Amino acid sequence: MSNPAAPAEQLLELAAEYRRHNDALMGLWETIAEAPTVCAEKAEHARRLAVSAARVIHMIEDEHPRNTRPIQVVRARAAHLRQLALDAAHHLDDASTILAAASSETRIRGRDMSPALRQALERARNHIDLAKALTTLGPSDCVATAEIYVTERRRTGIFPLHRPPALSPSQDAALRAVARGQVATHDSSTDYDGTEIPERAIGLEGARVTITTIRSLESRGLVTRAPSSLMYHDSHVFLTPDGRRGLAASFGLSRPPATTPARPAPRPTTTRSTTR
Repeated sequence: MSNPAAPAEQLLELAAEYRRHNDALMGLWETIAEAPTVCAEKAEHARRLAVSAARVIHMIEDEHPRNTRPIQVVRARAAHLRQLALDAAHHLDDASTILAAASSETRIRGRDMSPALRQALERARNHIDLAKALTTLGPSDCVATAEIYVTERRRTGIFPLHRPPALSPSQDAALRAVARGQVATHDSSTDYDGTEIPERAIGLEGARVTITTIRSLESRGLVTRAPSSLMYHDSHVFLTPDGRRGLAASFGLSRPPATTPARPAPRPTTTRSTTR
């Protein structure tokens, strides 16, 4: 039996691929001699993102969903994700070509760069910045598209094969933040004055998570950590295959209500009567 949620799970995997790609681009600007090769490698990775997005489109077609408006939106979003990755690859290819020429001139001239060389390096940096901008929102777009797909399939009577995990509101929110690539961790360390700094979770792009919640999801096999290339982050948190299946199966269902701390009761006011 085919899995109706398979395209959504593939989109969640694609979200993680986008996150890894974006992390790698953050530290891309190396020395002139090394950057051309690195840019070419990242361009190839961007093309692999495009192939993964195209695979999502094929998987949707294999499921033969009704051509409703939400399904049309999902197809369009998947095609857009593919095109963004291809455009990013083109910019990285251009940067690689420019940097290769700049690297050759630098070896000839040494440290004394001509104005033309500086302009070439600036053009290469602009291409890299454009490539970053094109894929920045990829993880969030993938998760949103996956949720639209599963929700619409539920509406038409087609349900995921797997049962969603029972999660608390904080776990549900954290799992979704992980899917969007918004959770990193920092290992425990010792401050300059000898103070012990405990391990902590870092919410990116406004996400709010705690290390306790991340550990609880890890213990259930829903998330895992991988070394991060970002400064001040020791690891980035990603969904496991079970995490992708569980999250995809939860789309379209009522989410557990978020708990908020109770506000203290207002202090009673007293009225004073005045007599004349």
